[in-house]
Amino acid sequence: MFWFCVALIGSYIFFIWLAPVSIERFFEFSLFFKFLIAYLVFFILGFTLVLVVDLGTDSSDEDREKILEYKEQRARLKGNLMMFHKLETITVFDKLIFKHGSPLEFESNIGHPIMSGTLFYFVYCPFTGFMFLSCALFFIFFPLMIIGGILLIFEEEFGIPAFTYILEKIYWLINL
Repeated sequence: MFWFCVALIGSYIFFIWLAPVSIERFFEFSLFFKFLIAYLVFFILGFTLVLVVDLGTDSSDEDREKILEYKEQRARLKGNLMMFHKLETITVFDKLIFKHGSPLEFESNIGHPIMSGTLFYFVYCPFTGFMFLSCALFFIFFPLMIIGGILLIFEEEFGIPAFTYILEKIYWLINL
């Protein structure tokens, strides 16, 4: 998916390069490319969150045995046991494939159908990234913007730079 998007953006730049246009028109993105870039950002953020939160935990011995068995079964299915390096070790991506299936499958070994296969990778991961970014905007950036606005109003009202005033008050409190 990443390389597909790189190819789309590269083709966009190539075709714009063929037709002589001004630099302002070169950087104008169509609505499709804006949504594609937003989708990629949400997907990468959501996928990273899934890897960190969901799969960063250590699995039990029973799960490890199931993962190793599943990994060997997939290697046999592909017809080449050497295709998967180090069949006895379990990586984070082995846990990911075991738990959620591969991106083009509609089922996994465990879990809800929404949390597996194509729906997980192409719907759930971008939605997770979107929700994380929305919560970060709502709970972190908006309060900081409100505090900054209050400080600017304070500066306009009293004519003193707000940060200087706050630092003077902190210094005054320390020296009491």
